[in-house]
Amino acid sequence: MPRFKHEAFIKHMEHFVEELDDEKFNRAWEIVVACVEVHARIDREPKESKLKSTSRAWADFALAAQGERATPTMVGMLEELVTMCPSFNQWDGTLDQHISEAIALGRGNPGFVRWGRPVRKEPLLYLIEGRREELGEPMF
Repeated sequence: MPRFKHEAFIKHMEHFVEELDDEKFNRAWEIVVACVEVHARIDREPKESKLKSTSRAWADFALAAQGERATPTMVGMLEELVTMCPSFNQWDGTLDQHISEAIALGRGNPGFVRWGRPVRKEPLLYLIEGRREELGEPMF
């Protein structure tokens, strides 16, 4: 598998972060960058270069951004970044679009953009059984 070009990913995201110029979002991005660097240093395999380890860590962050299996740390950092993004840029899809573009650049395929975060497979709300009785519906 080719190396994830984290430099391109970071550069693309930094342009977006600078464009928004939001204090909380800037802080969240800086935390993500610093934590991914630490993650790469700690998870570095024996005889693995710093570049390869860093690339692997950013690839893991990209997997988290696309709803794929990733370390809980990366999922948490993504959630922090999304939460701190100004609401309008979350709702209009701008954040998702920039992350997808950055991932495509990191994978060396800027023409392919998988836009948007995935939809959850499990429901967010559950109907409590007792409520059905109140509505006159059978429980089973």
